[in-house]
Amino acid sequence: MIFGNICDVSFIHTLFLLLLAPPQFTDFPLDLEVEIGESILLTCSAEGNPAAQVTWAKQDEGPVEPSDTIELIDSPGANTVHIKVARPEDAGVYVCEARNPFGWVQAEILLSVTGLVPPRVAVAQSEVTVVEGHPVSLPCTITAGIPRPVQRWLKDSNTFQLQWRHSVDGEGALHIEPALHEDAGTYICELTNDVGSADHSFVLHVHVAPTIIAGPLEYITQEGRAVTLQCNTKGTPAPVVTWGKGESAATAELVLYNVNKDGSLEIPLPAVDDSGHYTCTATNQAGTISRTVRLLVQTKPRISVSGSHDLSAPIHVVAAMGSEIILPCEVAGNPLPVVSWRKDSFPLPIISASSLYFGESKFPTLL
Repeated sequence: MIFGNICDVSFIHTLFLLLLAPPQFTDFPLDLEVEIGESILLTCSAEGNPAAQVTWAKQDEGPVEPSDTIELIDSPGANTVHIKVARPEDAGVYVCEARNPFGWVQAEILLSVTGLVPPRVAVAQSEVTVVEGHPVSLPCTITAGIPRPVQRWLKDSNTFQLQWRHSVDGEGALHIEPALHEDAGTYICELTNDVGSADHSFVLHVHVAPTIIAGPLEYITQEGRAVTLQCNTKGTPAPVVTWGKGESAATAELVLYNVNKDGSLEIPLPAVDDSGHYTCTATNQAGTISRTVRLLVQTKPRISVSGSHDLSAPIHVVAAMGSEIILPCEVAGNPLPVVSWRKDSFPLPIISASSLYFGESKFPTLL
């Protein structure tokens, strides 16, 4: 305004008009589509006085929060959601809200995530062990895949043929009940769809309880001649074989002789005291089994007279004519020796002796 007077003096006065207003959108995206794995910006801006605060939320989930794949870019009167790598779960309805003290406005957009998703399988233990006769399961859980992947199982690189002991459940896990020795091997769960494939491998170990292959139950050898007692075993893993002297694994005493790699027991210089029962025991993670054999060590006959083994010279015996005489002859040997007598190098018929006597000490005597 300009005011004047008769003196031609002017005055100028400036007026400022402040208008307060609720928010109004100035930029808002329409419904959008994004390919899986691509990035996209959702930008929303509004004007108002004072400046509006702009926020984003996802319908039924609440405010959009920053994460490894989502970045929020906030500025006065605007807010942008930056989806760095679009995932199927990013699809949905997003709501932008602008608010100041004089009001608020909202708008919605639909974000569609399009494209195909390659299969993914949950990581599981790669080595599995089971005892023969027990059940076992190999999991194969699908964690991603559009369209839904087709699953198949392979064993040792060949398509696995299901038998009555095998089944695959709705989650894709392979069940084997009961597991047998021939089920051991490498299994692969393979997932395939239009855009890719994924797989997970398992090595299945089937432990088999030991068995002992039939063999001789009795061994006969001569004193000083080496003998080997067999204990041929089967089992997975290979059984550990131990030997003891005794008629059962519970009472057998461990022996110090050499046990060969094949489980046999080698006695290099057997003596008569080595005769007896021996028990071999085979053990692995699946069980234990034992088998007992008998060893007989034969010895040559030995003769002693009056406790002496020195028979290099004749023994002189003096007796009165007509009297009874006993000629002792102590013998030892395994098996028990057969005793015969000679007189002046000629065989003495058994009939000429009144008797051939074996007493408690097994001393044969000529009466």
